Amino acid sequence: MEPIMIEAKSLLNHSLEWQPSLREGWDWEVIFGDTLCLLRMNDYPDEPLYTVFASGDSHDFDDKPTSWEIPYDP
Repeated sequence: MEPIMIEAKSLLNHSLEWQPSLREGWDWEVIFGDTLCLLRMNDYPDEPLYTVFASGDSHDFDDKPTSWEIPYDP
């Protein structure tokens, strides 16, 4: 069975509960279906605020979807 490929941008349309990530270069991660998805906060405003990565695809964006739960460190 071939793995399902997820377009990173499509994750913006789903409710996700992100967890802190220990993977270098990434702040949060979530499993969507059977795919590991990664999220990082960039050097805003010089870069887009976030980058999400899934299935070898990435997408930059500034506005966090309201349906996403992201635990921020104080």
